[in-house]
Amino acid sequence: MENNKLYEFIGKIKGKESKKVYRKGSKYEGNVYHRLQVELENNPKWKEILVFQDSKVWSDIQEANYHGKRYLFFCSPKVSNYQIVSYQLVDWKELQNHGSN
Repeated sequence: MENNKLYEFIGKIKGKESKKVYRKGSKYEGNVYHRLQVELENNPKWKEILVFQDSKVWSDIQEANYHGKRYLFFCSPKVSNYQIVSYQLVDWKELQNHGSN
């Protein structure tokens, strides 16, 4: 069962790690994806968001056009056994930085 709800998080990307999907039967099998290390203001315990090639922001992530910027992330949850196990980045909106960094 697919969950179409989008969650909104505000934060910054601290880094990324590229991986390959090996899970048989996954619609992403054989594709590269990114694990983004994030610092979220409105969900500080969550430290990672996944980005797949069908994301609207894939090219920006590939080119690392996110350093020093603050975003509103729109994420789709992956649910297993009625619990959210990961978030997948669907889209984002760049926000103005507030305060000094």
